[in-house]
Amino acid sequence: MDLKTRMTELARTEPSSTPVVSVYLNTHWRDEHQRDRVRVFLKNALAEARAARVAGLSEADLHWVESEGGALLNQTSMTEARGVALFACEAAGLREILPSRASFENLFRVAEAPVLRPLAELVELAPPALVVFVDAESARLMLVSPDGAVEEEVLRADVPGHHRRGGWAQMAQSRYQRHIQDHRARHFAAVAEAVVGLVDEHEVRRIVLAGDPPNVPVFREQLPRRIADLVVGTVTGAHHEATAVMVGRAAEYLSRAQAQQEAAAVTRR
Repeated sequence: MDLKTRMTELARTEPSSTPVVSVYLNTHWRDEHQRDRVRVFLKNALAEARAARVAGLSEADLHWVESEGGALLNQTSMTEARGVALFACEAAGLREILPSRASFENLFRVAEAPVLRPLAELVELAPPALVVFVDAESARLMLVSPDGAVEEEVLRADVPGHHRRGGWAQMAQSRYQRHIQDHRARHFAAVAEAVVGLVDEHEVRRIVLAGDPPNVPVFREQLPRRIADLVVGTVTGAHHEATAVMVGRAAEYLSRAQAQQEAAAVTRR
């Protein structure tokens, strides 16, 4: 289930006999000091919640948040997430963990309903991103949602194989090579068309290209200007690499673009 759909369902949570504990944690740390600050934040927030004795507040909810938060901080769960939201309400049977590819500011609230503003801002500011791997014969289109989930489509062109011949076949080889290049150009054009369709259908606002230097610049030239302007970075990639590896390389560019957009949004307020 995508993040926007889950957020909509959380918004329908009815008030019950126990309040909702909403927690947002930044899980993207540059060093141990940053991780320790998050650890101290969660520890102090839990202590304050227990000391406040909020009517109906469930110790089971606090214990669950403490346990799941500890797993995140110890990096034994959701290690790829840059931010995580947790929601707990014993009476409503709510135990929800939502990872994000963008970081959150640390937040801890106890209220009648889930605190959803950080999620709403994430959905608004971080529409799906697209990681595009392309080589001379194939392409992989990886649609990355705000919660980090990836949908992948593999495209292949039926490119004729390479055949090395002796010097006597130089002319034939030259003609054959021109045919290969023409075939690849049509392959790049077809991939570009598929990218345009995905961008328009899913309102993608950030693209990262992956591949080797000979192919990526040639492919980028096939993209319409409005699509090429969405490219925030280029990373290396090979067809045999796992999806998580390539998306992981692209994550830094996507995170940087997200931070710039958030900063611009704050400036406009």
